[in-house]
Amino acid sequence: MQTTRSRHKRKGGAGSTIALLLLGILLLTGVAIYCYTQLVPHIESDLSERVSAELTNKGISTAQVYVDGTSVTLTGNVESPANAREAEQIALGVYGVTSVQNELNKAADADADASDENTVEQSDSNVSDSTNNDADGASANLVTSDESPATLSDPDAQPDTPVVDSESPWTPSTLEVTVKDDKATLSGVLPETTMALRVESVVAEKYGKDNVKNTISIVPTASPPSWLEGAITIIERIDNIANPSLRVSDKAATLGGSVSSETLGAQQLSAAKRALGNDLEVSGTFAIIPRDSELPAPENTPREAKKRPASLRVESHNNTIRLTGTVSSVEEAETIRFDLAELFETADYKDELIIDDSVSSADWISEALTVTNNVRDVANFSVSINSGQMMLSGDVTSRERGKTLAENATKLTNNKLDVVNNYSVNQAELVIESREEVRARELSQKLSALDTSKITFNPGSAELAADAIEVLDTVAATIANYSDQVIEISGHTDSSGDSVINLELSKKRAMAVRDYLVSKGLPDSQLRPIGYGESNPVADNSTPAGRAANRRIEFNL
Repeated sequence: MQTTRSRHKRKGGAGSTIALLLLGILLLTGVAIYCYTQLVPHIESDLSERVSAELTNKGISTAQVYVDGTSVTLTGNVESPANAREAEQIALGVYGVTSVQNELNKAADADADASDENTVEQSDSNVSDSTNNDADGASANLVTSDESPATLSDPDAQPDTPVVDSESPWTPSTLEVTVKDDKATLSGVLPETTMALRVESVVAEKYGKDNVKNTISIVPTASPPSWLEGAITIIERIDNIANPSLRVSDKAATLGGSVSSETLGAQQLSAAKRALGNDLEVSGTFAIIPRDSELPAPENTPREAKKRPASLRVESHNNTIRLTGTVSSVEEAETIRFDLAELFETADYKDELIIDDSVSSADWISEALTVTNNVRDVANFSVSINSGQMMLSGDVTSRERGKTLAENATKLTNNKLDVVNNYSVNQAELVIESREEVRARELSQKLSALDTSKITFNPGSAELAADAIEVLDTVAATIANYSDQVIEISGHTDSSGDSVINLELSKKRAMAVRDYLVSKGLPDSQLRPIGYGESNPVADNSTPAGRAANRRIEFNL
C-alpha cells in the first residue's frame, strides 16, 4: 500500500516578514522623531548650562555658549587670546561635548581691523601706533596725556612703537621705565591691565604714587611677557642707579642710568642678566659719576667724600631666605654671606647683596647677624637696617612676644641702632594657620615622596603617557585624604622652541593632570592648574638631562 505524506504550508511566508520589517522601521522612525523633538532640545539645554557653569567657575563669564546637538560654539569677548584658548579647552573637557567652534574675540578683532585705516598710518615696515587705538579697539592706555613718555636713550625723544609681524597674531609686548629727578614714566605694551598695575605698584613704592606717570597700553593680542617677573626684580634693585632707565622687549633688554663706579654698574648689569635669564640679550650703558664729585673743596682742606649709609635686609618667607642691601666692601659681604649660610643651611637662599664702595662701612654687621639668629624662628621674619635704624617685623603670637624680641635686639646691638618693633599680632588666625600648616606639611611630605618624574606626556602634546597613570592614581589616593587642602598643579617645560608655545603647552599639561585627578573623584575646586612654561628651570637647559628635568609637573600647596 502506497502512503503519501502531506506537506503543511507555513503560515505567513514572505509577506509576514516584510510586514514585520515595515513595522520595525515605523517604530524606529517614531523613536527618532521623539528624540529629535523632545530629547535633543533638553540635551542641548543641559549641555549649554553645564558648559556655561564650567566657564563661569573658571572666571570666564563673558563668553556666550550656543549648542547644536553635541557641538558647541563660543562667542563674545574675553580678556586675551590666552583666555579664548583656555575657554575652548574648558568647553572640550565638559562631558558630552564632541567639538567646539571658537569665535571668541572675533567681533573685537574685526572692529579693530576696520578701525586701522582711520587710526593707524601704515608704513613700509608695517609699524602701528599702539597708543592711539580707539577705546573700543584692541588696546587702551591706562593713562592718557598730551606729553609723550620719555624713552631709555633720550629723555626728550618719542618712544619706539611696536613692530607687528603681519603673519603673526601677536603684538610684541614691551616695557619702558624711565626716571628723571625722582619722577617715573611707564610706557610700552602689555596684554593685561593687572600686569601694568603691578609694574606701577612696584615703581610707586620707590618714587611715590604721585610721581609715577603710567602710559602703558593694554593690547589683549600682545604676546605673554615671560620676562615680566625678571623686569620687576630689576626695578626692585635699582636704588643705587641715579635716573635709571629700563627697556624690555621679547628679544632684548637695556639698563641705563648713572652709577658711582664701574664696579657697581657691572654688578647691576650682572643682576639684570640673572633676573631675565638666557632668553633675552641684556645690555647696559651707565654714566660714571662719583658720589663726591660735586662736593666743594676749600683751600688747603683735605677733601672728604660724603657717603651714604650701608644697608642690609634679611627676610624669610616660605622657607626662602632673601638677602638684600648695600655694603662697602667684599670683606663685609663675605662676612654676612658666610654667617647666614651657617644659620640657614636647609633654606632656599636668594643673595641679592650689592657691593658699592661709595657707601660707608657698616660697623653693626656682627650685631645685626646676632639679632637675625635670635629671631629666625619667627614666622616671616625680617631684619632691616638702614640709616641707623633696625626694623623688626614678622608674625608673633602675642604683643608681649614682639616686645620681648625688640628689647633683646636693643641689648644685642649695644645701642648702636634704634630698634623699631613692627611685629604683627593675630593670635586667632595663627592658631588656625598652625592646624592648616600641620595638614599641609603632611600632604606636602607625602607628595614629595612620590616619583613625579614619571608624569610624562607624549612628545609635543598634553596627552598623558602610559607611565603617568600609575603615579597619578597614587597622587589621587593621597590627596583624597586632605579635602581641606587646595593643591596647585604646576606645569613646566624646558627652553626648547618658542617661549609662548611652551607657556601654553605647560598650562594644557597641568590641566590634563587636573582633569585626570577629577576623573578619579577629586573635586575640581581643590585643584588649580597653572602653566609656567620655561620660566622656572631646576636644571641646565643646555644638556639633555637638564631639559628632561625641567619638563615636569609639580604639586604645591
